[in-house]
Amino acid sequence: MDWTAIAPGEDSGNRGTPVCRYHAPVMRRVGWVVLLVCAACAAPGPAGSAGDRLQELDASDPVIRLAAVRRLLVAREDHREELLAYLRRGTAPGRAWAVFLLGRRGTCEVLVPFLTDADAEVRFRAVEAIGRAGFVADLASRLADPHPVVAVVAAWGLLRRGKDLAAARVLVGALAPSSRSDVAREAHARLTSLFAERVDYDPSRGAAHRIAAQRGWLRVLSARGLALPEDSVGSDPEPPEARKLRDLLVAVRSRGSHDRGELQSLWTAAVTIPGHHVAVARARCDLLGFLLQRLLSEGLLHHRYAWALLRTDQLVAALGHFEKADRLLPREPGLLNDFGVALEAAGRLGAASRRFGSVTRLDPGSVDAWSNLGRVLLRREETDAAIEPLLRAEALDPQRWVRHRRLIGRALSIAE
Repeated sequence: MDWTAIAPGEDSGNRGTPVCRYHAPVMRRVGWVVLLVCAACAAPGPAGSAGDRLQELDASDPVIRLAAVRRLLVAREDHREELLAYLRRGTAPGRAWAVFLLGRRGTCEVLVPFLTDADAEVRFRAVEAIGRAGFVADLASRLADPHPVVAVVAAWGLLRRGKDLAAARVLVGALAPSSRSDVAREAHARLTSLFAERVDYDPSRGAAHRIAAQRGWLRVLSARGLALPEDSVGSDPEPPEARKLRDLLVAVRSRGSHDRGELQSLWTAAVTIPGHHVAVARARCDLLGFLLQRLLSEGLLHHRYAWALLRTDQLVAALGHFEKADRLLPREPGLLNDFGVALEAAGRLGAASRRFGSVTRLDPGSVDAWSNLGRVLLRREETDAAIEPLLRAEALDPQRWVRHRRLIGRALSIAE
């Protein structure tokens, strides 16, 4: 019997092993059988298999849900009827993903009834799909949607079709300092996708930065024939919390000496008085700066002051105090997360992702850290790596779909 050896490099798992050449035809036949079996397993199955995947959308584990979405996204079959039947189940937890899948298939006409669905995420997905496709539907009615992110996406869809002053007003108004940060972030992202203009905006940098971004977008819209008066997007009167913080600072400065108990009371007031208005942020920053001059060794004070500086758009100074706080409070999860936010605002995405990654190891239950890590990885175009932390964030807090599933949907769209 003639034996030959497989040449190095032909089979990395069996180099140098003698093979009988008379067995080659048999081995080839076995190989074809294995290949056909694998192909049969990988091929799209009957309608029942689609039903199984739709049932997986109801899984409590977000990893299983996303795996089902990805398989349906690349499936050759349309699955329209199965998805619609699934959507008509009013309590199915994966209904928003079903709308997403129908939208990616370009079947927008069947999504019109879901523009008024009771589930805000279902409405969001339907409005987004219809807006992206340019399908003629009553998106104008969604400008007054009870969920502000749905209203923002409806405005984006209307502006994709043409000039619409009401839609422009909704988008720019969503950048007002009184708006939620997730709403403002969504509005800025949608405006950026509509116009070939760059307006600098990062929600972590506070109300002053947001006002500047709002005015920047007003100028962009005006140049595109969508002139809006600056007062048309509403005003933000100064809240009483700002006056209270300023009064505390004036009172304490009027006295020459201060004991530690008094300074501690001021510190408590500085960090507990609520408010995100630019006037509140500036007054808080001034009070914390005063305290920092008298409590120089307090790492937590450096942390709070750094965050206040960031919220008043003083990024360089904020980074300096974050670094001081990091030296005084090493391995503090809350500090590392906020430091990562500041680094992201400065465009240092690699350093930011390392800080967020450290927080996930120190505090695996931190929703913000997982969410921030996923967002930064997505910005770095590491799409596959971004999905896992976003799924972790969703599993920890499924109610914050605006923050998590929206980014997951964006990652899936990029991957597709």
